[in-house]
Amino acid sequence: MVTARQEPRLVLVSTTYEDDCLILRAPGMDQLVLPSKPHSSNKIHDCRVFGLDIQGRDCGNEAAQWFTNFLKTEAFRLVQFEKNMKGRPSSKIFPSVGQNYQVAYPDCGPIMILSEASLEDLNTRLEKKVKMDNFRPNIVVAGSKAFE
Repeated sequence: MVTARQEPRLVLVSTTYEDDCLILRAPGMDQLVLPSKPHSSNKIHDCRVFGLDIQGRDCGNEAAQWFTNFLKTEAFRLVQFEKNMKGRPSSKIFPSVGQNYQVAYPDCGPIMILSEASLEDLNTRLEKKVKMDNFRPNIVVAGSKAFE
């Protein structure tokens, strides 16, 4: 597993989904277009994410080479979680949460929601301000009160 904590340039990769394809873009790179489902003959890898076992289907050599070229590091393999694979139990990731649900590759939850007002409130209490990108939310809420 590699995250932007180890490879900060990963935050420069953007994704879109068009015509049943995942499209990845990064500065100085041709876009990478991947089918939404890797070929069923692609290898399934046993992976570890934050110390817990999980599987992922390999997205192919083209994707691996694209990331290796962009990051200019050792070879990495891109894998995709499939519905039939067993996720990591949230109770082992975040024990204090009452609900137990399955998580694939995110840190501890399937989505991250952050409101603009909550970020503004947080920044009033920090010496060094933080940006929305520091939290990498999937959903940004506008028009609410802080922590609402």
